[in-house]
Amino acid sequence: ESYFMHSMPRDAEWELIPEEMVKLGTHASHGCIRLLDEDAIWVYENVPRGSIIVVHD
Repeated sequence: ESYFMHSMPRDAEWELIPEEMVKLGTHASHGCIRLLDEDAIWVYENVPRGSIIVVHD
């Protein structure tokens, strides 16, 4: 299975959606990992594409 790591969802004006922000760090979707923008940027810049990432609950 494959999942995505991505920043938080935004509205049409590119503002963070408050009711989505409270889901950070919880099981909020079908397996994707939501990150704060600065964390998503860090992953993009530092983790090679295709890396295996293991998540423990």
